[in-house]
Amino acid sequence: PYINMPENYGTILQFRGPSTKFFNYTLQVDRGKGAQWAFSALGFATNYMATINISPRDNLSFSLMYQQSKEDDWLNWIEDNLLGIYTKNQRTTVASMNWFGGDKHELRIKAQMVAFTARKPRAYLGDVSGSLNPIEMALLPFSLSDVAFQIRYRYEIMPLAYLYVVYSKGGRIVELDEEDSLGELYKRPWDDPQADNFTLKVRYRF
Repeated sequence: PYINMPENYGTILQFRGPSTKFFNYTLQVDRGKGAQWAFSALGFATNYMATINISPRDNLSFSLMYQQSKEDDWLNWIEDNLLGIYTKNQRTTVASMNWFGGDKHELRIKAQMVAFTARKPRAYLGDVSGSLNPIEMALLPFSLSDVAFQIRYRYEIMPLAYLYVVYSKGGRIVELDEEDSLGELYKRPWDDPQADNFTLKVRYRF
């Protein structure tokens, strides 16, 4: 259903450290209200983010991003015109490595991990005017864990012919619980993955 959302307003504070060929980093804090700042937030959403990039050699680089966000009034559609409002916390970590061995070798490793918790649920019904009306209905808190990990190696056999070796692992798990440990949430889809694949492929481009 259509729901009236608050007007967009907020602020961003960002600090960029000295940028060198070897090392750079960024710190950012933003706080705002409305769809521009958080797609489903009725109240304020606050985000903290840090990124770091390291390149010890021209052919080798590492990057790490960590973000933590909180929304006091996160709106979640459940079914029909039933919606829930939760206190939402989300933590995201993205790490990667890239290596190039001349023109023939390429190795990329990337991991993305998301830990999401929705607490203090309250039930509402949306009406035709876009308003939310509270109702007496029990909703359960929940936690979401999402992990995606990949190692990808490419070797140029000859011009326009490549060998690819790829290992992928990950998945998403939703639990009706109140687990808040970041390490535990990150481990859930890793210990019980929906995908755990090894692929070997040769490609020739005509």
